[in-house]
Amino acid sequence: MKFLTKKNEFRNSVDALILFSRLYPTRSPQIHQVHASVTYSFLKESLTLLLEGILDERALHRVLKHRMETYHKTSLRAADKIKFASQAIFFLSFPLVFLAVLQGHYATAGWILLVASFLSSAVVAPLAFHFKRKSQHERELNEAIVHGLHLISTKVNPIVVSEELNSFLPPNDRIPWLAVALTAGKKAS
Repeated sequence: MKFLTKKNEFRNSVDALILFSRLYPTRSPQIHQVHASVTYSFLKESLTLLLEGILDERALHRVLKHRMETYHKTSLRAADKIKFASQAIFFLSFPLVFLAVLQGHYATAGWILLVASFLSSAVVAPLAFHFKRKSQHERELNEAIVHGLHLISTKVNPIVVSEELNSFLPPNDRIPWLAVALTAGKKAS
């Protein structure tokens, strides 16, 4: 199932982590079905690392934190490049404006400035802002995933894991522990 919205993506990831926390201590065969149903790439990669059991709790936490930071920095650099393109569009229009003014085409020069300022401020700049917000959302989601996996790997009680992960969700989206426990068998089958 692909996530439809950011809200669903966050809730689905928390839901999968809560279910995983219930199944992980028992090494239930259902745990592989939960793992297979995850579509968010960072969560899937993180669960794979946990299931492989190669890393201890501290190393797992450190690796996931580092991957999260690297991904976030890469996303921010992409947003900064788009923001730079916004400024470049505006400043690259000046030679055209200068040529138009030299030839006496003042109306053309005005239109060039108008189009360049529109492109840079109304099209490209909002795109950069969108990428920055998306990067921040993904960072928050990845922080919740890293925190949840740290709790799971240190064998914290699944109810505590559920409550801690629910603290990342708004109150009306929180997942009751009992609902996850009751639906665990339905999701896995």
